[in-house]
Parts: sequence; C-alpha cells; structure tokens
Amino acid sequence: MVLLVCLIVIIAVRLCYHFLVKPEIISNHFSPEIKAWMADRMADTISDVGSDFSVSPSQLPSCFSFDPNTLTDEGYKRLGLTEKQVIMIRKYLDKGGQFRTKHDFSKMYCISKLEFEHFRDCLLLPDTLVKASKYGEMKFDEPNISPESFPKPNYYAPIPVVVELNTADTISIRKVKGIGPYYARKIIAYRDRLGGFVSRDQLLEVYRMTPEKLDSIAPFITADQNLVHKININTITEQELSQHPYLTRTQCKALISYREKHGPFASINNVTDCLSIDQKTFEKIRFYLDVH
Repeated sequence: MVLLVCLIVIIAVRLCYHFLVKPEIISNHFSPEIKAWMADRMADTISDVGSDFSVSPSQLPSCFSFDPNTLTDEGYKRLGLTEKQVIMIRKYLDKGGQFRTKHDFSKMYCISKLEFEHFRDCLLLPDTLVKASKYGEMKFDEPNISPESFPKPNYYAPIPVVVELNTADTISIRKVKGIGPYYARKIIAYRDRLGGFVSRDQLLEVYRMTPEKLDSIAPFITADQNLVHKININTITEQELSQHPYLTRTQCKALISYREKHGPFASINNVTDCLSIDQKTFEKIRFYLDVH
C-alpha cells in the first residue's frame, strides 16, 4: 500500500509539474543581437551553396552553349559559378552522375533558380526524355508534359555488353544480364583457381550455375584462350600443383614423382605417360600446362 501511494504521488507530481513550476523567463535584452546574428548566418549559408542570389539576371556573366556533363571546371567558372559550386558538380559527375535533361541540372541544390533560368537556353540538353516502360506506358522526366508533344517518341533500349571472362572484374561481369553479385564473385574465384577459362562451358563448373542460366548469358560472354595462365609442369611444386581444381592430390603427387624419376617433361603430351593421368583428365588440364 505504501508503494502504491508513492507511485500515485509521483504520477500526480509529473502531471502537475508544468502547472506548479513556472518556466524561467529569459531576458530578451540580447534578442535583437541574436536575430541579427542568425540572419547573417543564414545569408552566409545561402551564399556558400549558391541556393539564392540578390543580383538581377543582367548582372550574371554572359552565358554560352555548354553540356554540363563535359564542361571543364574553368568553363563553369566562366559561367559565374563559385569554387564550391564547381566542386559539388564535379563530385556528382565523378561518382557516376549524369545530366540527361535540363531538369536534371536544375535538381542540383547548389544551383539557384535564378542561375538555372539564366542557363536554361544555353544547356545542350533536351527538355525531357521519352521512355517506354515494360508495360508499354510512356513516362516523362518532367511533369505536365503530354504525349501529344512527342508524335515520334524515341525508345531507349539497353545496349548488350559482351564481357571477356579472363580480363573482367566483378563489376564488369555484373553488366551481363542475369549475373548478380553472387555469381560474379563465384566466377572470379573459380577463374583464379583455374588460371582462366578456355571455354564458356566451364562456367557450368561454378557452384550453382545451371545450363539454363548459361544459355541465357552465353551470347554476352567470351573466353580468350590466349589469356590463360600456364603452369610450368617442370618447375612447379606438388603443393602449388594441388591448388588446381582439375587434379587430385594423388595425381599431383604422381606427376611430381614421375618427373623426379624420369627427368623434366619434354612435351605436354608426355604427361599421359604418368599412369595416374587418364585421357579425360589430360584433355581438361592440357590447356593449362607448359614445359618451358
């Protein structure tokens, strides 16, 4: 009962606190100075990012035709942009950004409305793009644009990319439709173990690669046999040779023993003289062997 009474008192005090305690009144003696300081800070911030200007359009530098995707830093400065504005635009472009329409350029928050209106007619960009969705509907980059404005719309289709497996990295391989981050990592890891691909069919040896998926990506990949990393069978150690996925530990040991007993291999075909290397294994491994 005592605890219950204490709990009720605490709750009552919390509810009545704002009525029982008067807030401290802060002197407004410095209010004008504070407001003036805040106004100065706001003006500095706006000036830094270029989000607004107090000058008229006639005071801006004369404009010239330019493509914001290819314009140099000096060119931006000739347009009257500040160093900070140029840095922000450059960072956007360096990270893979692209201005496709004039409206895209206006989205840069470092460009004020006044500047954009001044630059609009000089931008070597279309006002909008017409795209086709997968359902056949039209989409427009700018609002309030009617399809009637584009009697002959341009449809943008992705350009197929052909990737060479022995030189590509994970980013390049992911450009192939159907290959995501998982398969890209697996393909690169297996390629490094092999020493390179001599055929696209070797992708079936990658974990979870199916014939159906290989058929879908086959037109977009190639394998240059000349880029395969060769193994010098006369100098390699047993441990190094055992890293290759086409040879078992027993076969590696037998090859090294045969070499030590009979001397260096004069030709790749002599590898089949080792009884542990059957013809099927030789047909797979021969592309990766060298005697020099």
